Amino acid sequence: MFGESWPKTKLLLLVLIIVSAFCSSIGASENLLRNGDLEGEDISEFTLVLNEGTYNLSVYTEELSWNRCAKLEIIDYGISNGAKVVNTALLIGGARGNVGQDGSGATRVKPNTTYEFSFEMKGSINSTGSITVFTWPEVGQGYYNGRELLNTSLAPGRVKVQPDWVQYRGTFTTGPNANTAVLRIPIYCNENDGGLTEKPGTYLLVDSVQISEKASGYNGNEECAFLVSKADPTADFSVPLSPQSFEVLDEISVFASMGEYESLPIIITNLTDSTEAYRVIIYGEEIKGIEQKNLIETYGDVFPGEAITMREAIRVKDSDSPGYGLRFDPLPLMNSGHTITVPPHDSSLVWVTFDCKDVFPGDYFGFLRVIPLSQPAEYKVEYFGSMQDIPLKLTIWPIELPQEPPIPLCLLQRADNANFFEDMFEHHVRYFQVNSWGAAANFNDDGSIKKPVLMPHFHDHINQVKWFPEGSNAKLWVGYSIYDIFEEVYSENRFAFGSETWENAWVSWLKEIDAALLKHGLSYSDYVVELFDEPELENNFEKVLLVCKVAKEAIPQMQLQLIIGWPSRSPEIYEPLIPYVDNWCFQDCHWNTEENAAYFRDLQKQGKEVWFYTCQTSMRESLYRYYRLHAWKAYARNLDGMVMWTYILGPGGDIGSGTWKIASKGPLVYRSYEEPIPSIRYECLREGLDDIKYLAKLKYLHCFAKKELPEHKLTQEVEVFLNSAPEDVIIHYAHDKTFADVVRHKAAKYIIELQNLLGKQ
Repeated sequence: MFGESWPKTKLLLLVLIIVSAFCSSIGASENLLRNGDLEGEDISEFTLVLNEGTYNLSVYTEELSWNRCAKLEIIDYGISNGAKVVNTALLIGGARGNVGQDGSGATRVKPNTTYEFSFEMKGSINSTGSITVFTWPEVGQGYYNGRELLNTSLAPGRVKVQPDWVQYRGTFTTGPNANTAVLRIPIYCNENDGGLTEKPGTYLLVDSVQISEKASGYNGNEECAFLVSKADPTADFSVPLSPQSFEVLDEISVFASMGEYESLPIIITNLTDSTEAYRVIIYGEEIKGIEQKNLIETYGDVFPGEAITMREAIRVKDSDSPGYGLRFDPLPLMNSGHTITVPPHDSSLVWVTFDCKDVFPGDYFGFLRVIPLSQPAEYKVEYFGSMQDIPLKLTIWPIELPQEPPIPLCLLQRADNANFFEDMFEHHVRYFQVNSWGAAANFNDDGSIKKPVLMPHFHDHINQVKWFPEGSNAKLWVGYSIYDIFEEVYSENRFAFGSETWENAWVSWLKEIDAALLKHGLSYSDYVVELFDEPELENNFEKVLLVCKVAKEAIPQMQLQLIIGWPSRSPEIYEPLIPYVDNWCFQDCHWNTEENAAYFRDLQKQGKEVWFYTCQTSMRESLYRYYRLHAWKAYARNLDGMVMWTYILGPGGDIGSGTWKIASKGPLVYRSYEEPIPSIRYECLREGLDDIKYLAKLKYLHCFAKKELPEHKLTQEVEVFLNSAPEDVIIHYAHDKTFADVVRHKAAKYIIELQNLLGKQ
């Protein structure tokens, strides 16, 4: 799903678009709706299914923009089995009145075909149901006869309606008998089933509806042998890629700050009937026919070629379910020849990363060169043949981003070696796991530990600190669920819970862990110890409470953590635990209520750290909302840490991306022997952490501006921006995949302006 909610005129300036040197236009697929923009009075393609209740559907003109759209308004409740209800659905493309007649208002579709749809929506209605599709085998059967309900990529699940325009995108695939179709947006509530979430007077506005056959990836132009496209890092990289989703442009522009890693996904589409190999390079200039790797800045500076990394995306299964698809996700380094092979009438993906450390600000110029290796060519004084040279401009803003992220990231895994550590650190990971499985111990019958205690693997894990750069905020995370490991593995449930011997054993083992950590020169602020991972507090509260109490009283300085899964009760359940737990990590779903959010803010006021985590790291999760906005959620909530499960699995670990054959089930990184291979999901996660670095930098400068120039217009304008941007990104414009970039660019503009303003003082 894809969303766009910025004003339409501004949005056009921000679309990341396709590049082609040979083809002037790729051509957008035809909209199957005649009047999806509601610019005329014709509203026949928009119809209500009137069930219980009274509703009005009309063409509506917004006062400020003069934009015309469809408006559905709830006039009054209906009654069903004695209960008040709102129960209707907006049908787009056909309706009960014309599908069963001559089909003039229906959307004609093909059997066994995938369609893309998009529409803009806003309103005061709370939410809609799942966005679905009805199809019919033929015109003239009637609305209720022979229809088939199809899920779309926006189903299942309710869609929250926002007060500002949001664009929704999705797909659906017709069955073997489909002839006509309608897009269905339902609205439902019942006072006896979930309550009256809607009320009379509320409304829904819908505009810019498009339904079109999904492009095959090329336009059939025989003169155009291949296409080169630029995509957003959070685009849909499912197979096949569809370059027709983008607009045509004749150059590539990339923007970054000093110290940032910036991604540039490039799509190569083969329009021929044969498999083709392409050489893909980035260069700054040619000297006697040899490409030079460095990009050239106007005043003679260079962006070093060594700081440009090119990776070839690999197709893997996105799931192990029967209905799995293929998706580009692993990003191994390209071969030394920088070549990529593309099947006929298909696309492949090259992922370019610019490492902007230690470079001067300015505009760096060069070219993206793509050469089909089997096409005719000749070389006399210069090259002639089917080669594309696309101008590339890399703009480095005069902004030095902080090295340390404003909120640390933990991926709940250690670094196996220096390569893994460097990779994790460059992706802003700042908590590294010490696996408590290595804290081996044997116990006497009285609960004391037999000496000597041998914990070589535990010390090896702690020794990750040798890689910590000086001045970094890197720390250790000791887990998973060390109490469960103590009880089930090392003490083997020998001691009656709550007994004196149990307490002696638990405290003795915990002190051995503490001593091992302190032996490496760590302080208590350098690590956190996770006692339980998602404990079932509903059934085990007294046990969890006693374990935490004994641990805190034995070693008061040790920072103790609980990771809390799906909420089962109100937050007051945690109250008895508060004196003994220093760090609270809640699953993302806990922020669904303001009651919980207020309680977590109160925990912070009491000196506790509050983190959040997610663990559904499937390839099917939204690259934008799930991965890029992960850091935004932590920032908007003013949290102390963020967690995503997990970094990598492989030898000795669970199935997942360690094998590549099994679809990724948690790991963000693939393993190749002892080398990490990043995923697209992993890169999108880093994009979000870079985003909040911009906000942190701006906030830092704004503090000075408030002291020096509190009444200045720019100071006041930046304050409004800082207060509104996080919530706008994760709530109001969460479906708009361009909006995080909009905010980043605006933050960069403000940073530069404040730097100039304060520099004059």
